[in-house]
Amino acid sequence: MELTQKQNEKLTELNNRYYDYHHNQSAPLTDEEKEERHELTFRKNLEQTYGLRLQSANKYYYANQIGKFISCIQKNGSDFPRYSSNEIKEVRVGKSHYCHEINIVLNSGGVSDFKRFDNLQSLLGFIEGYNSAKNNYN
Repeated sequence: MELTQKQNEKLTELNNRYYDYHHNQSAPLTDEEKEERHELTFRKNLEQTYGLRLQSANKYYYANQIGKFISCIQKNGSDFPRYSSNEIKEVRVGKSHYCHEINIVLNSGGVSDFKRFDNLQSLLGFIEGYNSAKNNYN
């Protein structure tokens, strides 16, 4: 679900206009632009997910939570298993044939299991709780 360069540029433009509206009292986004911004942000947050299908009214919320989780692990590293941010190439959240899982791809080429779940709701609940705990700790 990786965004093209054109989509990245459009998202950046819409985000800049959104920021200008809220901080500099410029013209607001139209309804179509708001919807496009939401969809592009949704796709951007799911760039490092594999096989996940988010549906329902909460899909934007959960995509945002996944994006925050991945960013936090890549920026700060992982406590268990213990990897520094310098050792981590990327964090993958996805669905395998048997379960939902979070994996850490290392710069050395290895892949480490972070955690596995029986279903999507358990995975999303863990990610939401992890983000909440990190926010309350900082």
